[in-house]
Amino acid sequence: MIDKGFVPDIFAHNIMLEGFLQCQKKSDGIKLFEVMKAKGPFPNVCSYTILIQDLCKQKTMREVVDYFNEMVDGGCQPDAALYTCLITVFGRQKKMDIIYDLLKEMRQRGCPPDGRTDNALIKLMVSQHMPDDAMRAYKKMIQSGIKPTIHMYNMIMKSYFATKNYEMGRAVWDEMRHKGCCPDDNSCTVFIGGLIRQGRPNEAYTTI
Repeated sequence: MIDKGFVPDIFAHNIMLEGFLQCQKKSDGIKLFEVMKAKGPFPNVCSYTILIQDLCKQKTMREVVDYFNEMVDGGCQPDAALYTCLITVFGRQKKMDIIYDLLKEMRQRGCPPDGRTDNALIKLMVSQHMPDDAMRAYKKMIQSGIKPTIHMYNMIMKSYFATKNYEMGRAVWDEMRHKGCCPDDNSCTVFIGGLIRQGRPNEAYTTI
């Protein structure tokens, strides 16, 4: 392409960067990224997101933090997709303080959490046996006008039943139906199983 006089633009560079990383050629991807910084076109938000998301998958957190800070210091505005990626990877390391800082930073930068962010956050809180925090995240999501998915309801309901909080597990079931979200097979399995474990087989039977 270059030999024929064509100069690759940022979109072409991002495609090449993503291609290197998808083929597990991290060193080539990093080399291309550094060439972009030195000779142009300078990496944009998409470029940084491609690189950071791949580094998150490899759990090379020192590099993730370095490139994220470099991105912000260079004037690139992180988007919700990138923040969600960071929240997910730090969540696997149970670093809730960093996650709350990221959520605060998102709002300060005028980048409110979207549905993917809320889903990742609720999933994380459920995995950490924090159903009340998951419910608070759910309520904030509702206030923001984001419609919860059936998967979100199932996760929160399952978390409450796992912590033996029957009342709140039942409340999530009722809330889901009140909001017009039809329970799926997983919802019924979680709800009925929760009732049976709480010694309420008759109530489970009437639900069926």
